[in-house]
Amino acid sequence: MSDYDLPKGARLDDDEKVLYCYQNVNYFFAVRMFIYVFLLFVLFNIIDGSILSMIVISAVSIFLFYIMCCEILNYKRRCIYITNKNFITGNNIKTKKEEISYFYTIYAFGYRPVIVFYKNKKFLYFLFVEDDVNFKTAMSAIYDISLNEDFKFDLGSGAYGFAKSYAIRKLIK
Repeated sequence: MSDYDLPKGARLDDDEKVLYCYQNVNYFFAVRMFIYVFLLFVLFNIIDGSILSMIVISAVSIFLFYIMCCEILNYKRRCIYITNKNFITGNNIKTKKEEISYFYTIYAFGYRPVIVFYKNKKFLYFLFVEDDVNFKTAMSAIYDISLNEDFKFDLGSGAYGFAKSYAIRKLIK
């Protein structure tokens, strides 16, 4: 087995083992949620009745609700277990590595760079890009299972390969 405690009800296949468990750092989760709610409150109070303002406010509101939903799901999932075959989130969502897509963005769940993982175009998990040992170990584990060069740290540029592009890409090419 492994040194990591799997979520309740999670089962590993016979030849599957946990390579790493990454606990996402959720700094200022409550503050970010407060900011989103405050922005929604401000938006709903500036409606002036014109068609254009209602369209813009509706679009921004939908975007803010989507971000809030992702924040809550990520907070609920807390961590991600990287196995040699799957990703398992903290609330026991098991995803085959072949089904995972990801993209890198500087736009802000926390005003810092993040990597957003998707399972068949549905939000799965996001990781804040950190400069610490735990994040680097998680990226090494992802590289080991996917052999995707984007997750290998480039000593020449001092960055990961995924930081060069903002497009959605498959984990397994």
